[in-house]
Amino acid sequence: MQNIFNSKWFGWVLAGIGAIILLLLVFRLGMYVGERRENFNRKWGENYGRFFGEPKPGFFPGIPGGEMMERGMNAFGNGGTVLKVDGNTLAIKGNDGSEKIIAVDSSTVIREMRQDIALKDLKPGDMVVVLGEPNNSGQIQAKFIRVFPPQNQLNNSTSTNQ
Repeated sequence: MQNIFNSKWFGWVLAGIGAIILLLLVFRLGMYVGERRENFNRKWGENYGRFFGEPKPGFFPGIPGGEMMERGMNAFGNGGTVLKVDGNTLAIKGNDGSEKIIAVDSSTVIREMRQDIALKDLKPGDMVVVLGEPNNSGQIQAKFIRVFPPQNQLNNSTSTNQ
């Protein structure tokens, strides 16, 4: 009887067992990486609101969107009354009482009703809604400004259309 440890058959069995152990280790490593990735994604999702300014429950927390009614989301725009037009900036007072500086450039569209107007056509007291994005100076870089007609003009136009 030949020594079993020196046979070809034993070498193949040993190589097969080694391959299975290596595959199991790679599989376990994959599970470990997957668990770590899933844990990161779950924690990131749970803290998404903290990272990107999720509104806190407001006056109407039970109503969908109720928190927006009280607090409003003004990071990428604002609405309110024009306080001052100065060069290429516009100061407005929002409905929440905060004042925002709006930066306007040549690509900003300013529209009143159906026609485009210039920044110089805006005057204190005009009601506007501004859409844009924050810039490095703490201002809102306006992409679009909608000017609303005075409240009394809105009331007159709706009564004549009926």
